[in-house]
Amino acid sequence: MEKALFLVRTAPYGTASSGEAYRAIIGLGGMGIDTYVILICDGVFNAVKGQSPEKLDMHPIEKAYMNLKDFDVKLYIHKESLDERSLSPEQVLDAEIITTEKVNQLLNEIPCVISFS
Repeated sequence: MEKALFLVRTAPYGTASSGEAYRAIIGLGGMGIDTYVILICDGVFNAVKGQSPEKLDMHPIEKAYMNLKDFDVKLYIHKESLDERSLSPEQVLDAEIITTEKVNQLLNEIPCVISFS
């Protein structure tokens, strides 16, 4: 496997999916596999700046996703998902905002797709 694409579809809190996705992402990225992540659907909430989940006794997951570049992981955020949730690019981490067309292109180009729903 030379390339892997992760689709993170779940909100950051309430389930373990986003945290488990992050661990899998850095695992592959740390092994030198070209790793790509698309935050899509409720997954875009993982990138919202200024999260404060302390009342849930959790750490802000956006800080983890912010560090993906340290593992040479390419992070994308789905534009239409942001729009559907009334979020602007200024409210989320610095990442490439992509349209559904680009999502489809990546899905067709990258042979290994792993979805966290």
